Amino acid sequence: MPILNRGIVVRSTLRVWIRMLFILVAFFYRLQSIRTSVPAYHEVLVKFAGSGT
Repeated sequence: MPILNRGIVVRSTLRVWIRMLFILVAFFYRLQSIRTSVPAYHEVLVKFAGSGT
């Protein structure tokens, strides 16, 4: 594997990892806000069910 290709692969994987981290942080932030209010949890559940169909 040439060095140039390796650099491109590392860059793309870094982008994926950053995106995953961002999603995880957003997910945990949402979880904490859900924990404080139960009605919001129900609302999120309904939203997820609605987006699924």
